[in-house]
Amino acid sequence: MTKNENDASIIQFSPTRPSYLTDGQRARLIPDAGQDSCRINACTLAAIMSADEYGMSLLKSVGAPVTKTSKIECYTEVSFKTKLKAFNKPRPDGLIVVTRGKKEWRALIETKIGNQKIDKEQLEKYLDLARENEIDAVITISNQFSVTPERHPVSVDQRKIRKTGLFHWSWAYIKTEALMWILHHKLADPDQAYILEELVRYLQNPKSGAQGFNSMDPSWTKICTDVRRDTLPKKTDSKLLDCIGSWHQFIRHLSLGLSLKTATNVSAYPKGCKSKTKSNIRQHDADNLVKTKELLAEFEICNAASNVELKCDFKSREITASMRIKATAAKKTQKGQIGWLVQQLNKKEDPKKLEDDHKKLEKAPDNGDITIRAIWGKRTSDKVETLKDIRENSYEVLFNRDNPKKSIKEFEVALKRSLGTKFQGQKTFVKEAGPILLEFYSKAGQHLENWHPPAAKVIETQNPAFVETREERPYTHPISFYQAGRQQE
Repeated sequence: MTKNENDASIIQFSPTRPSYLTDGQRARLIPDAGQDSCRINACTLAAIMSADEYGMSLLKSVGAPVTKTSKIECYTEVSFKTKLKAFNKPRPDGLIVVTRGKKEWRALIETKIGNQKIDKEQLEKYLDLARENEIDAVITISNQFSVTPERHPVSVDQRKIRKTGLFHWSWAYIKTEALMWILHHKLADPDQAYILEELVRYLQNPKSGAQGFNSMDPSWTKICTDVRRDTLPKKTDSKLLDCIGSWHQFIRHLSLGLSLKTATNVSAYPKGCKSKTKSNIRQHDADNLVKTKELLAEFEICNAASNVELKCDFKSREITASMRIKATAAKKTQKGQIGWLVQQLNKKEDPKKLEDDHKKLEKAPDNGDITIRAIWGKRTSDKVETLKDIRENSYEVLFNRDNPKKSIKEFEVALKRSLGTKFQGQKTFVKEAGPILLEFYSKAGQHLENWHPPAAKVIETQNPAFVETREERPYTHPISFYQAGRQQE
């Protein structure tokens, strides 16, 4: 092949870049030699562009108007025509363009690997560049975690994001989403599945620079010590806010792991905080930590009986995962209500094979460390016992002796772990506390079901006397009835 023919073949696979770019090339699955961040950025954007379902799922998380008929194009190392001076001219790592008909949605990409953090000043320059070029969003990718893509780990001037969206993906989220499509959702095209498998293989290599969450922020240890000494700083203290941010990254790490295990998207968010702005969320949890010495998070799992609550108690150094469900109203006794719940926590076996209660206990899973709280409501204190004691004592240990006829309103099923000195360790906390959520959900949470009243039934029989009475009654016209009444007067 001559040089001219070779150049022609290269041009065939290198479409012209958009007119608003002065530099940039299409994302390549096998990039040229360059920095590690450039290579991982090119491979990721190429996979987003090539694996249709995977690219759509990621882009939908940042509000892109992407459908099956949309065209996704990705470019790396892009430069824009801008009025900024050359030395101050920002150069994003990538650009995503979603085309649907004559409309375009565009997003700038900035990637960081390893321990690199997203720089606020650099990020605000990209937001200015996006506003100048009417770009819809700026997406950052790093090993930092955020509760959701909308809640960015870096606080910026709010005026800069009035018309430009700001989102964040962690490398762990990108890898988890790819594994979800490979293992559970399944891609329609085997070639696209192979590309995604190779992306995951690349991201799992430690040399790629993509890391999971394995350590809390250094401020975590300091705040744990302050709680023990009762010297917690004010809720606006920077160290306290850094500790809260580390907790938010941790619960996001847990939600991604649980998503992969359950083959569904698990959402995680601080309990009791509906605000989407990062500063409000951190302030809410900081205020809660100062007042109660606790941090709370909720995990929303598809079709689960309720949300899973994760409580981090700094004072007792304990982690508790729990769920609340309504007690059945079909059972009239406390023993019947407790038995209804305990049966849910037993392994699913054929009732014909279980001849008596002793065999049921033998078939039950090893979840003796699970506790059950019976909640009766107002003016009656709750009662907590371990599942093991409840089974061994025929449910009687959970009875309300003062008022045996009172019905239970709710049950709380929980798993508690005491971490001791490992609680304040940056790495030991993640190692010890991380598995508790999955352990609780596999032992108890996935088996729980809320009680629902049965549907109304159709009444097939009618009252014969009522039917005969209606048939025998003579018909009287309303006017005639009125006239008869006037004559009597």
